Parts: sequence; C-alpha cells; structure tokens
Amino acid sequence: MVVPTTIVQTDSAATRVLLVDDDATWTAIVRHMLRKARPGAELVWAGDFDTAVERLETEQFDCCLLDYRLGADSGLDVLRRLSPVARHVPMVLLSGIEDPELTEQARALGVVVWLSKDAVSPQALDDALRAAKLSQHG
Repeated sequence: MVVPTTIVQTDSAATRVLLVDDDATWTAIVRHMLRKARPGAELVWAGDFDTAVERLETEQFDCCLLDYRLGADSGLDVLRRLSPVARHVPMVLLSGIEDPELTEQARALGVVVWLSKDAVSPQALDDALRAAKLSQHG
C-alpha cells in the first residue's frame, strides 16, 4: 500500500520530526500533539518504508518517530533496515505493546525512547524530543 507523504509546517521549523507510520488517523493525532508541545515544529510524514528511506537520505531531521508496526514489518525489522541511512537521526519507537525484552532490543538498535501509544501526550512528545536531542550530544 502506498501512502502519500504530507508535510505539515507550523510557524517556524525549529524542530524537524519525521513520523514513519502507515495510519493517517494516528498521524493526525501526533500532528496535533506535536503542535501543542512545540508550536514551531515541522512534522514530515512517511507512510511507508521506502518513503522513510528517501526522506532520511535527502533531508535533515532532529528526530524520527517510528511506529512499531509498519505494514507486515515490526519496528525492529524497520530499524535494522533504516540504520544505514538513519545513524545520525535519534529514533523514538511508538508502540501499543509494552514489553521489556522488545524495549531492550530496540535500545540495542539505537532507539532513544520507547513511547507507548497509550501514553503519548504533548508532554510525552516534548520529553521524547528532548531526550533525542540530548542523545546526540551525549
């Protein structure tokens, strides 16, 4: 399934976030929360793996929010495949699953924050973006 890519900009592009998720409704929710958390942020949506790779190869991002389930692949599979083009971008994995073993595997693949979809809020997104930024300087 090919999902169109949408760019959503607010007042200024102080923070650029790539959201890799194939669910347009969830994307709208994240967009709304990001606007509340960081009014100057720019959200770029990639609805599939190929679009995510293209964006990561050609654009600069402060953070990548990656859904754990992307089509038939798990977020860990996608992380493994994205790592060659995304080493410079801190990853935040979004998931409805809370599993310490999966969290540990994700961290081993470079995930900075594992954020439960049930816990996503403007504050949680802001905290995740802050942790992502700190990971680049730590």
